[in-house]
Amino acid sequence: MALTPSLGNGASLPRWFLPFKPMPSATNQATCQVNVPTSGTPVPLATAQTPCCRIFIEVIAGGTGNMFLGVPGLNQATGVNVIAALAPYTNTPGVTQGQWAAWCAAGDWLDLSQYVIDAAVSGEGLNVTC
Repeated sequence: MALTPSLGNGASLPRWFLPFKPMPSATNQATCQVNVPTSGTPVPLATAQTPCCRIFIEVIAGGTGNMFLGVPGLNQATGVNVIAALAPYTNTPGVTQGQWAAWCAAGDWLDLSQYVIDAAVSGEGLNVTC
């Protein structure tokens, strides 16, 4: 069973909201940085179908604005298609850092190209591991 992402207000998105598919062959674990050149213009995590069994996302240290993870049609201003809003990284003990994770059940997979990110501040981004 996949981790159900939180909306940050105690509510959770149902499993059907995440784009799961039958597993072909998952990619090896890889980490990359995905930046948003222009705030308000969502950027896909991958431009081609990229199957993986898990996705781990974290904000990059030094960012100053919120990052938004979602599915196509994401609108950070209205919250439409936003899965998670991630606060900027701080080095404050006891403060939760901006991280999000999902993994799938046996036989399912996640497609990175079905996820998009947006930034409150142009030029900021996320580290993505799958």
